[in-house]
Amino acid sequence: MRFFRELFSIAVAVASIFACQNALAVFTINVVETGGNVVATGSGTVNISGLGVFSLSGTTQPSPLVLPSNKAISLHSNGNLPIHLWVGAVTGPSFGSGPRIDADSGSGDVFQISSGALILSNSYVSGNPLNNSATWNGKTFANLGLTPGSYTFSWGTGLNADTFVLNIGPVVSPTPVPALGEYGLLSLISLIAMFGMRQARKRNIK
Repeated sequence: MRFFRELFSIAVAVASIFACQNALAVFTINVVETGGNVVATGSGTVNISGLGVFSLSGTTQPSPLVLPSNKAISLHSNGNLPIHLWVGAVTGPSFGSGPRIDADSGSGDVFQISSGALILSNSYVSGNPLNNSATWNGKTFANLGLTPGSYTFSWGTGLNADTFVLNIGPVVSPTPVPALGEYGLLSLISLIAMFGMRQARKRNIK
């Protein structure tokens, strides 16, 4: 019985590792002051299963922007890009009180949050990775009306729930959980098997 309890404990630990890795898939934007500019970088995934499409056609603004007074920030490549507007109960705190200020440059995939809605590329598939950035030259947080801090927005319920995190200012990164990968998983399975064989031999000897 003790053997099975120990084996169960190992299985729980493995499941916890994978749960932590999955939790890191949240879309995050980090905004920092660097080199006399304000730079925002975003990465992660978005689950849109819990949202409805309000508009099946439209285009982005030519430049990424920040509009703290409307809880709005967008990152994407410069130019008018085809988008869908996703609406639902997207809730989150205020992160400043400044007016709209367009970025000087931007790159990557479309992501915008504004007034309880998400704007994404019209070709975006729920759960696919997003990477983007935007730069405001010669600006500071004060110029943009941004209040430093960490802000979490959420929507959906159950399996359709998701979260967006906006970090303004220096971010203390948690110690990353190393990904097991295919070979790591095989090695872990081998160790569990060896542990089981060892315990079985002990039982036979007794």
